[in-house]
Amino acid sequence: MHAPRDGFILLIGCTDSPPGSGETLVTLAGRYLGHDLQSLHVDDLTVVVAGATALHQQDGMLRLAHGSAARDVASPALYSEWRDAQEGGFAVVQADRRPGAPHIAELRVARDRFGAVPVYIQRVGDGIAVSTSRRLLRAAFGASEPDPLALLEAVRFRWQSGRRTLDRDTSQLAPGEELVWRGLGSPLEVTRWARLSFVAEGPADLSVQSDRLRTSLADAVAAHLAGSTRPAILLSGGVDSSVVAAVAREIRPDVHCYIGQVTGADGAEELRRARFVARHLGLPLTEVPIDPERFESDLLRVVDLLEEPPRNPNNLVLLQLYEAMHRDGVDCVLNGDGAEMLLGLADTERVARFVAKTRRVSLVPSAIRVGVARALRQLDHSAAWRLATVLDTPRADFAAALDELAYPPSVRRALRGWMADVTGDRGCPWVSLLQTPSDRHAFDDALHEFQCFTVLLSSQRRHESLARAVGIEAATPFTHRSVRQFATELPRALRYTHRSRPVLKHLCDTLIHPDVANWPKLGFSVPWHTWLDRQLAARLAEAREATSAGEGLPGALRALVPIEESPEWRWTVLTLHLARLP
Repeated sequence: MHAPRDGFILLIGCTDSPPGSGETLVTLAGRYLGHDLQSLHVDDLTVVVAGATALHQQDGMLRLAHGSAARDVASPALYSEWRDAQEGGFAVVQADRRPGAPHIAELRVARDRFGAVPVYIQRVGDGIAVSTSRRLLRAAFGASEPDPLALLEAVRFRWQSGRRTLDRDTSQLAPGEELVWRGLGSPLEVTRWARLSFVAEGPADLSVQSDRLRTSLADAVAAHLAGSTRPAILLSGGVDSSVVAAVAREIRPDVHCYIGQVTGADGAEELRRARFVARHLGLPLTEVPIDPERFESDLLRVVDLLEEPPRNPNNLVLLQLYEAMHRDGVDCVLNGDGAEMLLGLADTERVARFVAKTRRVSLVPSAIRVGVARALRQLDHSAAWRLATVLDTPRADFAAALDELAYPPSVRRALRGWMADVTGDRGCPWVSLLQTPSDRHAFDDALHEFQCFTVLLSSQRRHESLARAVGIEAATPFTHRSVRQFATELPRALRYTHRSRPVLKHLCDTLIHPDVANWPKLGFSVPWHTWLDRQLAARLAEAREATSAGEGLPGALRALVPIEESPEWRWTVLTLHLARLP
């Protein structure tokens, strides 16, 4: 049984009874989007929506808004103004029909800035199908051949970059992109509508910029919590979530903190930090006991809700946290994601250090590196796994996993030669982060923007999908308009430093306690490798059996990445995902 989720499907120039299904679109939508459906069929256009999705028609124009934009679907603003005004996770659609014409003249579809809500696209003859559910498109129009490059990325890097999906015939909008389609038979035009234009204004004074950040973050938190009757925050005890908690307390003294308590995990330090921060702020902290015995069944639900292989096992913890909050009546949950990307993780010195490290590691024979990496992955500690990745991930593969970015010409020129040396392909379009070009500022800003629009995708997607599944709104203050504007005006001297997020840490010292900003950063310290050997052993065995039998993964991919050389979590979730597709 697939977990129902809200969303929409829109067809133009396609039949209401898709040829691959034998069922009506409404019937299929009820299976994959949930219940309480609304449907609309006008000439060549069919729409079915469910949950937090709204429709609005006026004078030949149809607007569809999903997610946080649903409440604003009837806005009188022009399309571009309406789209730009939206915040959070959303997808918006506008279809325009000329007076008296039986066909749609123009269709525009936009995905939110950081990719919290997916938007999938499939050409059907001369028409087009757009949906928030890839499973629904497969059920409606039949399964297509898998995309081997996307599958390879899913195994090696745990994500699919850019517009590719695991289905060769289905593409997706990348975060912040927009599709424009001008009628039957016309090509699809995809452009980026959301940008982060760094202007580096203002004084490089920590105190001044800290006060500005405090104001911007307060505006963001107030906007997210407007109308909330019981707000909460996911508190890890780290700098990012602690600052959000401190600002939220000033706006909503009734905000409640939550953290997961994982049996058998090396999480005592994280709990200690969260308790310290909550006690210092005078906020209640609920420690939710996480039950690993649920993971086998929860994993199927998480795979269905995300509609892609989940990158991290901590999604299993997050699902139980959201369910506990829902039982407590929480309706809006703040998180601290995005601070590192927006406020100063894009550090070119960090890139240079990575280059130096990989060059030193490359001097060690490959067999030794792979053997040490395999041994490190037997340890239940995130630092060991990160070191293993450095040891056995070739630089060329790391670079090839990065999506293409429209860098300024000066940056492209500087990157092209290095990439050609690494890949042997003079026409290689991939962007590498492992190079320092001559135009330092152009590279810094382009890298910063690139990281914001790609690295944030995974965290935004999981919070949106898992929280909405239990009826909670997930909110990320650091990606709100007010904080984005602050980040783009932050002087480079306070963005590209050896100390990550210096302005945020200064604010943390002001609002909480100097010790918090100086605590070493913790990784994901739950024993998920142990879970694979115990609670998830049956799922892992299924993945191994399916792969050995030649199911799910093409033979060429199995030859490229033998299962014994690949992290077991990735194989497990990818095989489960492929097995549960219609």
